Amino acid sequence: MTLTMVVVYSFSTFAFLMLLCSAQACCHLIALWFNRQGYIELASLIFFASETLLTLLTMHTLSLSDPLFMLWTFFPIALLLATAGIFLPPWIILLMALGDNLLLFWYLLVVRHNQIAHMISPSELQSLLTFLCVSIYVSAAIGSFFAITSKKTIIQVDSAAKLEQDNLLLTNAYTALETAHTQLAAAHSTIQKQALTDGLTGLPNHRAVMIQLERELDRARRYGRPFSLLFFDADRFKHINDTYGHGVGDEVLRQIGERAGRILRGGDTLGRFGGEEFVLLLPEADADEARAVAERIRAIIADEPMGFAEVADSLNVTVSIGVATYPEDSYEGLDLLQQADQAMYMAKRLGRNQVRMAIEALWMSADLELMALLQQEEQREAEEREGVTPERIRENYTVKIICSLMALLERRDHAMGQHAYAVSDLSTSIAQALGLEQFQISRIGMAALLHDIGKVAIPDGLLQKSDRLTSQERGLLREHPELGAQILEASPFLHDLIPAVHHHHERWDGNGYPDRLAQEDIPLAARIIAVAEAYDAMVRDYPYQSSRAPTEALSELARCSGTQFDPTVVQTLSKVLAD
Repeated sequence: MTLTMVVVYSFSTFAFLMLLCSAQACCHLIALWFNRQGYIELASLIFFASETLLTLLTMHTLSLSDPLFMLWTFFPIALLLATAGIFLPPWIILLMALGDNLLLFWYLLVVRHNQIAHMISPSELQSLLTFLCVSIYVSAAIGSFFAITSKKTIIQVDSAAKLEQDNLLLTNAYTALETAHTQLAAAHSTIQKQALTDGLTGLPNHRAVMIQLERELDRARRYGRPFSLLFFDADRFKHINDTYGHGVGDEVLRQIGERAGRILRGGDTLGRFGGEEFVLLLPEADADEARAVAERIRAIIADEPMGFAEVADSLNVTVSIGVATYPEDSYEGLDLLQQADQAMYMAKRLGRNQVRMAIEALWMSADLELMALLQQEEQREAEEREGVTPERIRENYTVKIICSLMALLERRDHAMGQHAYAVSDLSTSIAQALGLEQFQISRIGMAALLHDIGKVAIPDGLLQKSDRLTSQERGLLREHPELGAQILEASPFLHDLIPAVHHHHERWDGNGYPDRLAQEDIPLAARIIAVAEAYDAMVRDYPYQSSRAPTEALSELARCSGTQFDPTVVQTLSKVLAD
């Protein structure tokens, strides 16, 4: 016995048909609920399965097995599900549902009326007809509503899918935009860094140094703090390029930048200013501190030869350094650079591989040139003033220049200044004892004051060294007469003093320097200064030697008379000291 037969036997046919219609309505409601939740496939499956199952149960209950009826029942259901809310509007679905149910109603009451009438009583048939009518309209309404909700759900799903697709496109576009922005920012940063970085050394370039210079000067002005800068470049760099090639020259610049960078403090800025020139900005550093830093840079470059793959032997590379300080030397950045640049070129003129301060360059160049211009102007005006001769103006300016140079010498080494004054006094006394004219005596005294002016171009470490000098150091020290002559060439007032300064280390026997002159070929002023200097050097204390007694010094001069010194000048000094 089948389950349907059990149910039919348990209930009346009328009650069972009502139960089937109610179950169908519940299944439709369940399908409708799933449909509204967005589960369109599941809702359609429930709807189709309930229609099919309940139709089969109804047919079986009523003993209806007409194939035409089954085909008609399944076709509208399948069509309804296939087109629900997708291809057809809801009102067509409503008409299809009504048509389907009306045909079913017609089939049951007209075609199969007699068969059904034998199964149920007239009152049950009337009630069944009423219930079927209600079921038809309810099923049609539910089917129509199912179609409407299906269409809305599909539209919503389609909209959600399109929205998701659009959102994905927007996300991809935003990601691409972010990537492009990151790449653009990185490219901008790279370009900006390249615009402010020297490609050879990796140091800040000219533009970056100028920007940082103004920042540091603004900070120094705002807080009243000192600020210094160093301007330095490689000595004889053109010779290096011409001899060894530009590849070696580039490596020299890289190593100079690397070595100078070893001593940087936090906040210092080292940059390549152009060519072989470098600039070091030193915030919070006064002139003395800046000079100490400059000496360290000079030493760290000069003391360690540079090796290159292209060159068999190491190269001894040196730098000349100029130092300028705010506010002593200038208040403006460009002027500070110019002052340091002039000091650096002064260091080169005075022998290279040394440090020079801006104030020294001013004393030895700007002031001398200014004095020359003023002398020319006053000489012109002197012709209009009674009692003032060009010779007097020349003498006044010569004295001023010598005073400036002596101040420079004493600033460098106070003992050296005292030695110069003593040699000048002795030279003047010797010249007087030799019966020279007063003008000659005056010029010899001036030349004696400046006989060691070239030593301002010699590094302090060498001048103050207490140990025995090496051959290289002795060679460097022997350059001071030529350096002194170069300094005096800066002023036309001092040109007549150059021979005495240039040759005061020549020897009577011709074995001196720099030109190995002998006897009368040596200027008389130079011979006088040589004797006076030797005597004062022997009776004065130095870090590297103790002083001698005057008599012992005179004995040494007499011993060297005729070989190192002019015998006449030695005898004259002995007479002067005896008196």
